[in-house]
Amino acid sequence: MLTDVVMPGMNGRQVYEAVSRLRPGISVLYMSGHTDRVIVRQGILEKGIDFIQKPYSTDRLLAKVRHVLDRGSTRLLESTEPESQAEPKVCLKNARVLLAEDNPMNAQLIRTMLDGVVGKVDVAHNGREAVDAARATL
Repeated sequence: MLTDVVMPGMNGRQVYEAVSRLRPGISVLYMSGHTDRVIVRQGILEKGIDFIQKPYSTDRLLAKVRHVLDRGSTRLLESTEPESQAEPKVCLKNARVLLAEDNPMNAQLIRTMLDGVVGKVDVAHNGREAVDAARATL
């Protein structure tokens, strides 16, 4: 699951909590245009989760998605290390990603970044749609 942190109605954490009740063990990568420090300080997310700050490159997103799926957990905040110049070798053809992003332009851009690399991308434009999409795939 790839979810924006700040959305109307349900924030990314609430979306993950609701979806994980339907899909125990689902991995999550949070994203936001706000810095990880601001999000942690405001209490939206706790320290120790997988997070990628917008804007990001396609290579950075795919590497982070691969990392989250490989670990199967939600443990580390994004490193402040500079982005590697090496192109990641990401193979995600069997992965299904639930994308929760309330900004239609961002949702389309992220879907384009994932298309052709990830097996399937389900797009939800708010938290409720994300929960409904998770329920529909049970």
